[in-house]
Amino acid sequence: MKSTIALFITALFLVGTLAAQTGSPQMSALASLFENTTISSLHVYAHRGDQIPAGHPLAGQLIPTDLHGLFQGEFRHMLESGAQVYATQRFQSGQISYFIVRASAGSGQGLMNAFHLFRADAQGLQPVLMLSLATCARGICAQQDAWIESLPGGAGMGIFTKSQRVSDSAEVLSQRGQWMLQESNGAFRMATGEEAEGLPAEDAYELKDLN
Repeated sequence: MKSTIALFITALFLVGTLAAQTGSPQMSALASLFENTTISSLHVYAHRGDQIPAGHPLAGQLIPTDLHGLFQGEFRHMLESGAQVYATQRFQSGQISYFIVRASAGSGQGLMNAFHLFRADAQGLQPVLMLSLATCARGICAQQDAWIESLPGGAGMGIFTKSQRVSDSAEVLSQRGQWMLQESNGAFRMATGEEAEGLPAEDAYELKDLN
């Protein structure tokens, strides 16, 4: 019962924050498509192929085209090219409202499935960063996963991304991991080497097996 009341209070707080940030009925309609959640640790991974696997935790709801105008920045170009976008989850960190959007663009060998993080402002949704992707072309598959973490000591949110490129013979061509830290304006910046030393090591995170 207590957890239900806490979730209800959080939802009311988010609605009030969104109204203050956007003042837009359209934005309220868009926000209602997202599952409201709190995040302590979330693994965000994309999928290969046209259909998202059954049971994927971030399948989401298709966002109607009449709400696409709320997306700002370079992401709008992808929408204009015919990408399909889905509302998955939204969460609050400090005074910032964040939204996780699933996008599928292209077809055949050019198909790319990805998850993007946005933040709400007076214009709508501003792109923050691409969290994860999965795509294959010309015998090479690229994958990036992300882990959204609530940092200890009230230090805000951190995002660890891990990416790799693999040949069609399963040879790992490259692999990279990096920490991104939340700033007061809602953006994320790359952690310095010293900051990263105080965070979980790269080998603590394993990419989702997409085969």
